[in-house]
Amino acid sequence: MKFLIIEGLQNEAVESDISGNAEQIVNQIAFYAEDESLGGTRLIFTRYGNIDKMGHEIVPELWQLSKESVMVEIPFIGCTSLISNIARYHLPPTVIEFCGIRAESSIIANAMICKSYFPKCEIIVNDKLCLFRSNSLKKSVFEILEANGIQTDPLPPIVNIIRNKVKGNIR
Repeated sequence: MKFLIIEGLQNEAVESDISGNAEQIVNQIAFYAEDESLGGTRLIFTRYGNIDKMGHEIVPELWQLSKESVMVEIPFIGCTSLISNIARYHLPPTVIEFCGIRAESSIIANAMICKSYFPKCEIIVNDKLCLFRSNSLKKSVFEILEANGIQTDPLPPIVNIIRNKVKGNIR
């Protein structure tokens, strides 16, 4: 079973992005998640912090992608709420892929927690579907992840399918 973990895609993160790239990442994640070849992939959104605060709603374009989308409330970085949610499917995950906007510390924490709880599972942080605060921070995050055996620049078959669709090679 494959999971796509979508970190930090709350309205406030997208609306406060001064680089102007957040909307593009949202669209890329939506396109990726809608692809039929991902069949059976479970979408899990994470939400941190004060959930009563205005702006903490998930970006509607993404939340509506799947009737089976799940929201995991994570009270603090490093807790195992995500693990509990994945385990409720009673099938071992084969791939857990992370993406998101300005969620560097939560991506590191959750990817490493998943790696320790599911050692046989392929853990991926899809750098094509992440927006970091800076390139130097992105480099540091990926060094940490790679040192712990987590893929950061994957080219799984789905990426090639998406590239071919964009180029018009697949209908």
